[in-house]
Amino acid sequence: MIEAPVILAVCIALLVASASFSAAETALFSLEDDDGERAGELVQRLMREPSNLLITILLGNLFVNVSFFAFVPRLMKSVDSVVLQWTLPLAAVLLFGEILPKTLAFVNPVGVARAAAVPLWWLTGAMAPARRLVRAVLDGVLRLIGETAQSEHDVTPEMLDTVLTRSAEQ
Repeated sequence: MIEAPVILAVCIALLVASASFSAAETALFSLEDDDGERAGELVQRLMREPSNLLITILLGNLFVNVSFFAFVPRLMKSVDSVVLQWTLPLAAVLLFGEILPKTLAFVNPVGVARAAAVPLWWLTGAMAPARRLVRAVLDGVLRLIGETAQSEHDVTPEMLDTVLTRSAEQ
């Protein structure tokens, strides 16, 4: 049986990973045109295929968050209230894995984008098969509902920034 301190360390590491994905997403997709040059060549290369980058970030964050919630029951088994067993971890993910990192990334998008570039470059390559599968499913769903999938070059960072900004406002 895995000891509670090990499970706690795993949960904290997963929260840090979730925060990293969330901050990277916000930072990269909120960069202005002139910020790309300051963020560096690797960030510019990642942003040339924004939908691939976004799928990579979302799949990574999904995996990390699902893993977090898979470990949490082992950590929370001594808590009597089922509501608390799920409310506390959910609050932790929302606050420390989503809201706080996104807020901080808005303050310093260039620095966060630069810091996230190398790991995301590696993950983008490593997750290529899963990303292609997700892309194929998305394209199929879009065809089913009557939409045509746009080519990668039709989706601009400005368009993604607008969508992210509008979703953050709601």
